[in-house]
Amino acid sequence: MAEAQLAQSSGITTDGNKLYFTDSEPSAVRAADLNSTGNVGTIVGLHLLEFGYVDGVGEDVRLQHPISSDIPDGLLYIADTYNRIKKIDPSTREASGLIWSGPAGDVEGAAEYAQFHEPGGLSSANGNIYIADTIMPSE
Repeated sequence: MAEAQLAQSSGITTDGNKLYFTDSEPSAVRAADLNSTGNVGTIVGLHLLEFGYVDGVGEDVRLQHPISSDIPDGLLYIADTYNRIKKIDPSTREASGLIWSGPAGDVEGAAEYAQFHEPGGLSSANGNIYIADTIMPSE
């Protein structure tokens, strides 16, 4: 683990076996084994300056400044600051957009209608995912 090169890592969560975290500058999601090896690997994303809005698997996925993560049900949920909330299956490395970002507005109601401008954090409790948006709409 001492040899892993990271750039602005944040958004730490665990499933008890692995430590998952976002690596914001290279727009990736990484995992570190919590066993004696401590190996670090990339779940989705590629490397610095490879960012965008692409769903897919592994290195084909493009994020743009992911900053927060949680794993409430075996799936990773990522607040991808300049995109949307992404759902990632760590076992298959498949990522898909859960909620699109867009103009800030009324976010109450069903998740498929919620819009965020720059989601900067998320957390789960009691079967719900709570999302912090960094920019509020002007009145």
